[in-house]
This record gives sequence, C-alpha cells and structure tokens, in this order.
Amino acid sequence: RLEDPTATPRFGPTPARVTPVTPLSRNQLMEETAPTVPYFIGRQAELAAYRARLERDHLVIITGLAGMGKTTLGAKLARSVADNPDNIFWFTFDQVEKSTADALYWALASFLDSRGEPNLWTYLQGEIGAQKPLERMAKLNLLMASLASGDHVLCFDDFQVAAHLPDIAYIFKTIRQRFV
Repeated sequence: RLEDPTATPRFGPTPARVTPVTPLSRNQLMEETAPTVPYFIGRQAELAAYRARLERDHLVIITGLAGMGKTTLGAKLARSVADNPDNIFWFTFDQVEKSTADALYWALASFLDSRGEPNLWTYLQGEIGAQKPLERMAKLNLLMASLASGDHVLCFDDFQVAAHLPDIAYIFKTIRQRFV
C-alpha cells in the first residue's frame, strides 16, 4: 500500500496483525520435561551415591541452598535411571499456578493418561462435569493404582513452595507409604 507523503501522520498504536490462535493439547499445557543437562562436571560421585540410594529406597530427596545445582543433579539422576525419558514426570512447583493439589493431580493425570492410564484423567473430567470436587480419597487411590502399574520416575522441583500445604503433604505422605 502506498502512503500519501502529504498526509498528516497518524498518532497512536498501529493496528496489530491478527495471529490465529492454535489450541494446545492438554499434554502441552500440563507436562514438563526433565531439563537436559549438557554439562555435568565433577559431580559423578554424588550422582552415583544418589543413584544407589534411589535403587535401595525408591525415594531420593535432594536438598540444599538455592543455586547449588539440585535441579541439575535431579535431572541427571532421572535421565540416568529412567528406561525411557518419556517415563519421567517432572513437575516444578511455583507460587502462582502450580502450588495446589489440584494442579498436581491434573499434571499427573495428563502424564499417566498419555501413557495408557486414563483412570485419573477421566475421574478429574467428572469433577468438571459435576461442577464440584469429588472424593479426595478416590482421587488419591486412582493415582496410587495408576502409579503402581508403570515404571515411572517422578521428580518434583521447588517442592518447598508447596510442602506446607496439607493436601500436598498428604499426597506425598501416601506416595511414600505406598512405594517406599
């Protein structure tokens, strides 16, 4: 289009181009992947110790100060023990959207559904249909049954964000009792 050089300049925002919205699948919205670890130097002994503890106890908690490399170590550990990277569930708690039991259930349900375990996902969809929360123990039992049926590596990053919440604490207490 040609502009008239004698026209008065227009002020204000230029109309934006319309970009079509592409809907995301629930997997794109719910699932994270374990971070890749391109460089892992000087921590092989620490990794081996955590791997041995994981094989023995089926649970590892990596703690430490911020910035010490807990996420990197956890990602490297998860990728080294998982038969398939698709079997790694990675969930990063945050202060805004991912700090509730519901967010955790939905993320786990999406992960499990995409791996052939649709029961929890179907149940949660029923909550939406009923427009009210369904039984807490039913959700937890479906989660435990689905987790027991597969060989999954579950990783929870920044757990301290939500560890104090009773529903989150109960889910993790139950997982620990059932699988450790």
